[in-house]
Amino acid sequence: LQMWNSKKYDKTQHGQFMTDTLPTLDGGNLILITGRRLDKEHPNQEKGCLFACTVVLKKGDSGFYIQNFIYRGDNNGKNVPSKQLGVGMQFAEQFYKIYDSEFKKLSGIYTDQSMMKYEGDEMKGVQQIMMKLIKGSTDKWEEENKGKRLKFKSVRFSSVKHELKSIDIHPGGGKNCLLVLVTGLLDADGGNQPRKFGEVFILANAKGWKVACQGFRQIY
Repeated sequence: LQMWNSKKYDKTQHGQFMTDTLPTLDGGNLILITGRRLDKEHPNQEKGCLFACTVVLKKGDSGFYIQNFIYRGDNNGKNVPSKQLGVGMQFAEQFYKIYDSEFKKLSGIYTDQSMMKYEGDEMKGVQQIMMKLIKGSTDKWEEENKGKRLKFKSVRFSSVKHELKSIDIHPGGGKNCLLVLVTGLLDADGGNQPRKFGEVFILANAKGWKVACQGFRQIY
């Protein structure tokens, strides 16, 4: 982002951002960066452009290099470079449709090796991921397992609605994998105060498409 600030666009500054990192199946790193950008059209922090960016970072013989890079500010739309990547678009649209109606059914897209970073909390496997996504699940687990404490807490909402604004698909993250970046608005428990979010997935095709890793952040 510093190179972007100083070389690519004049008067651009990524002053506030959050970074989450997850391992990819081929030994790289999936990075999700979310935050607020200042530029000519967004000159101050209050009116800064909310952005989401994802990078797949690999290590080669001469050091680290960027394998994939997707960036979204306030331009909306869908970017699917080829028909072969259309499954990524289908996945994203179906994922949020289920999430908004019968989210407990999301368990079918995860495996015991799936990794998730959700607002900084890290989970692995179907059980932990679903405990994160279902309100009250971690409290119930800790009550049933006296003396044990989890390193994360379940979400605090019972229902959520997503309005998708952008979907970008790249091949990346490993053999037979897809990189999917989604941005949009979410409204929890009908609060009528939607917040922007950024969410990234690496999907792996192993006898059906499953989530290998996933990162989520609300963007402020």
